[in-house]
Amino acid sequence: MANEVVTSKYTALNFVFKNLWEQFHRPANVYFLGISILQCIKPISITGGHPKLTRTNVTMTQATSTKDGIEDFTRHQADAQENSRTVTRLVVPGQRRSSVAGGKSSGGGGGCGKERKNSGGSIRGSKPRPPAATEEVPWMNVQVGDVLEIRNRENIPADLVMLSCSDPKGTCFVMTSNLDGETNLKPRVVSPDLRAVIAAADDAAAVAESAGGLARGKQGSVLALAAKGALVECDLPNQKLEHFDGALVLQGGERIPLHGKNILLRGCQLRNTEWCRGVVVYTGRETKIQMNAAEPAPKSSSLKRYVDRETLHVLCVQIFLCLVAAVFAGIRAAGSDVENMYFILGQDEEPQSPALVAFLKFWSFIIIFTNFVPISLLITLDMVKVFQSKFIAWDRQMYHEAREFDGTKRPMPAQVRSSELNEDLGRVKHIFSDKTGTLTCNIMNFRKCSIRGQMFGLGTTEIGLNYRLRNGLPVPTVAPLPPGAKRTPHVNFIDPEFSRVVENKAHPLHEAAVEFYLHLALNHEVQPEQQQDGSVVYSASNPDEGALIYAASHFGYRFLRRDGKDITVAVTIRHEQPLASQPTSKPTSSGSSNSARGGRCGSTSLSTQQQNAGGGAKISSMSPPLPLSPGGGVDVCGGSPVLGGEEEEAEERIFHVLHTFPFTSDRKRSSVVVRKGTGGVVVYCKGADNVILERLDLAKNPAELVKTVKENIAEFTRDGLRTLLTAKTERSEEQYLEWLSDFQAAETSMKGREEKGVTAIEDKLQDGVPDALNYLRKAGTKVWMLTGDKVDTAINIGHSCSLLNTDMTTLRLCADEDEEEGETDNNTGQGGRAGGKGSGKKGVIDDDVVVTVERTSLELDASGVPSEGSLRGLMSELTTKATKLRTGAAGASSETAIVVDTYALSGITQYGLERDFVFLCQLCASVVCARVSPRQKSVVVNMVRTASPSAVTLSVGDGANDVPMLQVTVYMFYKNALLVLPQFFFAFLSLSSGQNFYYDLLYQSYNVFFTSLPIIALGVLDQDITSEVALAHPILYQDGIQRVFLTPQIFWRWMSEGAIHAGIVTALPMGALGAGGVLPEGRGVGLWGYGLVVFFCVVLVANGRVAMENKLWTSVIVLVFALSLGSFIIAFFFFSEM
Repeated sequence: MANEVVTSKYTALNFVFKNLWEQFHRPANVYFLGISILQCIKPISITGGHPKLTRTNVTMTQATSTKDGIEDFTRHQADAQENSRTVTRLVVPGQRRSSVAGGKSSGGGGGCGKERKNSGGSIRGSKPRPPAATEEVPWMNVQVGDVLEIRNRENIPADLVMLSCSDPKGTCFVMTSNLDGETNLKPRVVSPDLRAVIAAADDAAAVAESAGGLARGKQGSVLALAAKGALVECDLPNQKLEHFDGALVLQGGERIPLHGKNILLRGCQLRNTEWCRGVVVYTGRETKIQMNAAEPAPKSSSLKRYVDRETLHVLCVQIFLCLVAAVFAGIRAAGSDVENMYFILGQDEEPQSPALVAFLKFWSFIIIFTNFVPISLLITLDMVKVFQSKFIAWDRQMYHEAREFDGTKRPMPAQVRSSELNEDLGRVKHIFSDKTGTLTCNIMNFRKCSIRGQMFGLGTTEIGLNYRLRNGLPVPTVAPLPPGAKRTPHVNFIDPEFSRVVENKAHPLHEAAVEFYLHLALNHEVQPEQQQDGSVVYSASNPDEGALIYAASHFGYRFLRRDGKDITVAVTIRHEQPLASQPTSKPTSSGSSNSARGGRCGSTSLSTQQQNAGGGAKISSMSPPLPLSPGGGVDVCGGSPVLGGEEEEAEERIFHVLHTFPFTSDRKRSSVVVRKGTGGVVVYCKGADNVILERLDLAKNPAELVKTVKENIAEFTRDGLRTLLTAKTERSEEQYLEWLSDFQAAETSMKGREEKGVTAIEDKLQDGVPDALNYLRKAGTKVWMLTGDKVDTAINIGHSCSLLNTDMTTLRLCADEDEEEGETDNNTGQGGRAGGKGSGKKGVIDDDVVVTVERTSLELDASGVPSEGSLRGLMSELTTKATKLRTGAAGASSETAIVVDTYALSGITQYGLERDFVFLCQLCASVVCARVSPRQKSVVVNMVRTASPSAVTLSVGDGANDVPMLQVTVYMFYKNALLVLPQFFFAFLSLSSGQNFYYDLLYQSYNVFFTSLPIIALGVLDQDITSEVALAHPILYQDGIQRVFLTPQIFWRWMSEGAIHAGIVTALPMGALGAGGVLPEGRGVGLWGYGLVVFFCVVLVANGRVAMENKLWTSVIVLVFALSLGSFIIAFFFFSEM
């Protein structure tokens, strides 16, 4: 299998045939081809058997082929650039390559699949010899079995099995953003068994001598594999990015198992590693990235679907008109008066039956009425969309100032990724928005913390300020920053009191604070990345994790590196620590880099090194963490990095991590088990507060302390901070070994933890978000905020970004979680708890509007799903209340919003209440979904799309393009009816003879030259209202959402208008010229003269009608009308002389 990547569709040999095959799968081309064939049939042809319409068909086909060819040429250029990139290949004399040795059944006991036996990794020969050389080869020439050397920051050209790397422990790091969109560095390792084989071979003298051609000091020379005659067996190519099942088979039959952590995939980039070598196992289309590549689903606008539907209706009308004219021809053929008309040619021929005459005339009229179906409409719309896309990109008011890494701003134009959807921009009904990175900047800053119930961190956030102003609470002030304060990226923490806690070892909270930040420095999956300028940035899977690492670094626990299971931390001995804040230098978003980037990590003087001994057995990453027991106080940390003082001394300490249990959306927590130097282990756990709180042992955590922690969480929530709870326990060696030997026991002892701390991260709102959401709501667009934050946090953020406001009634479809216990309901003066048998009047409205309704609390079962009865009852009451508020039945009408949590959504999907839920949401102006998982976010979107299939969702833009585009659509149908229907009326004056009275060349130029340019100009340049008016009155956008500009009534009104105007332009020349009109030179007007006058009237009326629709006259539009009419007048006088 070649490694060449081909994304182009055509080649020089197949372009003509393949492109024509594709084009003639389009209804428009098939329609024209059919008409051309009919024109070749003399009994029905009106062109003497000549397919004159072929000229139009060929022109359209050539135009489309040219466009397709240019686009494919661009793809060829991109392919050539990709395939010509070079990589270093090791040349080994005696190397043998083969691509696929055939699939063979797995020999394993449980294996039922097939394996791909690949000897491409083998380096076999009579004698093991070193590489004669290395060579630079294009990616396209890479073959299965090649041994490649990838250097730092180089992209990987094919799927490789790792053989060796510069790291002595066989670990390298890759960036996988091209595969999965994640920007954190992921570790990949050489198989430990393979490293042992290579190390043993490297110790042999013969191999050591032969290695002279290689750079010395590189661990794991691939020459060792030559001595073993290795080959690679692996599964057949598949799409599973994280899965790889194979084995390295040595010459003696020894098998070294390989898995997903041992493979480097094409599209990844090597990072933080000097070099890495691997053998190619998949190339080209068999690589995992290529097998996961799929053509994007074609998008079709609502207008296009409407045009397709109405085109079918017009085609039916055309067929009906042809039937009427054909029947009339048959009736006239049956009459005796036709035989006495000596001037009709063909009287001496055998008369035809009326039925045959009607049949033949039907097809003749099909040819005559060809243009009644505006096939050119699609081409015109495409041209309008292309020009609109250019104007969107050129519009200075749609430029975005993007912040670069160094803090500078660069204007970025709007990008039109699919011009097919231009006209839908002003018809968006639902916008589904994630909070992080969309409404917020996705820049995490450490702001506040609480240690054992005592909060630290002065000031408030933008969201907290909004909350305090909304509720009439005092706004805290912050003293000016001290000069010369240390600045740490992602840290915005100001509190002199906390400095005294950290510096004073006698302070009662000192040990708790130090241990808290040690926890943050150890419990993570962050990778430090060395930059070319010597600075270090932390690459995290999410910016929250990176912010916490910067916070730990600021307060004296700077994470340095991760070597296998060893984590090295520089522990700083601090002196004076004035605190200050430092803004981040580059924002991150959900669709771009999530790396927690910051400034340079300062150097330290290393006084001592200490390594904790110990080891541990390997367990599954899905195994439960150890149960937590008493060990200290309660720490609560606010969510953004903290700033500290000067670093003077540090010592490196190595912590041995026995087990890591990463954060998942199901577990909602992460844990690490760390070996203690004095024996035993320490378990650190951090996660969502509700997950940690429900696992606490109240006997081990004083009730007063737990209450204080919850109050601190509530305070952080009011500031809109993202909170995490931390916990810790210590276990003896005996307890650890007992836990290790029995995972089931560990599962059953998950409860009983001791709460240790909370983190709270600030994610600032993006500039302009409140104004944008306020405009959207006034425009009638419903915004859905989907977030994993707690309900109260989501509500506060909703108010800060104007998704909610004080004039809005906020309904709650939520379970009363533990997070709300201890807080006072502002409406009822009582707290609530899920699972209770609550009855009577209970407030379900947010604190902005005091309303009570009858309700039953959502009763949650063990899996966190409410009972069907309580869910149905609450939804019914909320629907009734929302209806009354919307119609004003409960007094003055009011906008409503609804807040839904994960528990309610789980019940809605389980009990099939999706339609009832969507109906309730449609009564509300805004929807907030809190505590939702990524899977539930997609469920909500699909729920709305299913319930409202005609609604336009997930996009928003300038609705000014909508009205002209709709005018283009109805006008195209109008002007074609205006052209064709005069021939229908003329049929009754010519005894349905099927005679055409238009000059053929003029007739075919009607849509191409005489009427096309004005309507394109209108579609691109016209504005029914100015952009200033549209922004000042967002309610105008509701016309687009409600589809008032293009309805069946409007469409058929235009068609009726076209029929009336066609009748007038047919009758007026006849009345003015008479049946025997005579020109000044004495000759009669005749058939073609009459047709020329009618055509002249048709063109004038068509252009005049589009001029009446134009609202904004510019010099460009005037010039277009002049060119269109000027070209017609010249053609008219030319034909009038014939």
